[in-house]
Amino acid sequence: MKKVFFISFLTALLTGTSVFVYQQYRLTPQESDFSHIWKTNRKLPEKIAMDAYLTSVIARKEKNIPKLLESYERVLKKDPNNLSVLKDFYVYAQFNGTPQITLDYLDKIPQELRPVLFCDYLKATYLFSQNSNKLDTFLKQKKYQKHDDVILPILYSWISAQNNNKAEAIQHLKPIQEKTYLIGYQEFLLGEYFQDSELKDKGLEKIQNKKLPALGFFPLLKKHAQQKTPWEKTALYEQFQKMETLYPATSDIIQSFGQSDLTAQKGLAEMFYLLSADGTSGLFSKEEAVFLNSIALFLQPDKAVALIWGAELNQDFDFPYIALEYYKKIPNKSATLLFKEASNLLLNNQSDEAEKIMENLEKTNQESIPLLTLMGQNYTDKKEYQKALNIYNRLIPLLQKNPQNQPLAEAYLARANLYQQNNQHHLMLNDLEQAQILMPEDAMLKNNIGYHYLQIGKIDEGFKLIESAYFKNPQDPYILDSMAFAYYKKNQAKVALPLAEKALNLMPQNALINMHLGDIYQANGRNREALFQYKKALDLKEDLTPKTKEEIQEKINQIALKNT
Repeated sequence: MKKVFFISFLTALLTGTSVFVYQQYRLTPQESDFSHIWKTNRKLPEKIAMDAYLTSVIARKEKNIPKLLESYERVLKKDPNNLSVLKDFYVYAQFNGTPQITLDYLDKIPQELRPVLFCDYLKATYLFSQNSNKLDTFLKQKKYQKHDDVILPILYSWISAQNNNKAEAIQHLKPIQEKTYLIGYQEFLLGEYFQDSELKDKGLEKIQNKKLPALGFFPLLKKHAQQKTPWEKTALYEQFQKMETLYPATSDIIQSFGQSDLTAQKGLAEMFYLLSADGTSGLFSKEEAVFLNSIALFLQPDKAVALIWGAELNQDFDFPYIALEYYKKIPNKSATLLFKEASNLLLNNQSDEAEKIMENLEKTNQESIPLLTLMGQNYTDKKEYQKALNIYNRLIPLLQKNPQNQPLAEAYLARANLYQQNNQHHLMLNDLEQAQILMPEDAMLKNNIGYHYLQIGKIDEGFKLIESAYFKNPQDPYILDSMAFAYYKKNQAKVALPLAEKALNLMPQNALINMHLGDIYQANGRNREALFQYKKALDLKEDLTPKTKEEIQEKINQIALKNT
């Protein structure tokens, strides 16, 4: 039996604009310092905000984090010591990029959780933003946390900068001297802040040959490098070209309106963001990256690179609703960012709004492979098959110019499904065969082509392909069904029977498997069992064309006639 291939629209993100490999995380992280945060009993006593709790249950299911936070905050206003709700409220606020809503509750979070949740650093940055004289006292009383050896020197450095003490700011960096790239960028920013060209040169020398994550103050870095040598001849230029390829959305942002007005608060925000985004160092986990980036946004809510990174992190954790909110906050979006916003709109089932963005983008990006891929999938999902077919007819020639097996094969498969919807079976089979040339070892593709060969009478060719697929994956119910159907077509119904029964055991609610088993029962003279399977197939109805339903009804009528 043919298993229908559908291409996820996230394929578009993976064919030229992906920033990081998208891994799907469950709502509850399992292997991290955060595990125990999530394993809490969230039942609340009836006396406190049961309506808010029930709303939060729905919001969690919908992954609607802003709605969830509103519900939790209503609970906490009635019961501010409810630790179970407080922990979730804090964690989700960080994912949402709104840590400021937790400030009134920070001191209530138990000491054992504070290092994991970066609570002390959130409070410290709050005091820093207020230029409070309480900050120094608070930091001296703060208990040790595992990342203090990196974060504290940077924090103290910017406290000194805020107090206009350059020598002290530089002195605070000594504990991170071995982290060449990090200290180099820190020195460059301090040099810019104090208008010290020599300090900027020192920092530039340390970072120019290092891999660049997306730096919010890159325009300043570029400007200073140009003063020393032509830009295209610098090591930084080569690194920036790599960044453009890997992180197109962020490179668009920093070229369009990268930061140039450096304050102490923005400098500290940049360093929290950089620690969060520098995934190559392995210093912080993805969960910790969320918290650090959230602190950066607390210090500077309009920080464009941090908004992009926050969106990417939330996509990794399968929170498309929050990712979309991050994208919406970014002003003057480039084509790449608009594309990402459209992708997240589709993930949030807002296809009409996404379609408007994509159709506007397509006017000036008619040969964008990721965009056409996304549009084709969207039209297919909306059952606008002719529109989808038109898109794939444009997409496939573009992919053929610089063929990469996987994207081109997936485009052929997507178009094959559209041809099937239009009953253009010859064209469908041709696309399946083209896909198989690109993916010769794909068992399911062999199975699909083999099944169609059986249907058009190419029994030996079909049997050979299905048999090859069966040897690769003998437990797949679709392949088992095809193998049984192939033996049936070769008039070997006794051999076919155990394969068909096994396929049904693995997938009992599939109409075609029931129909094929009915055919095989009938060929083995077991008409009563065949009649049962035919009727069950009609009851299920799935995957059955009107013509197939008529054929099954005719078989039922023939068995009834024999029994009279």
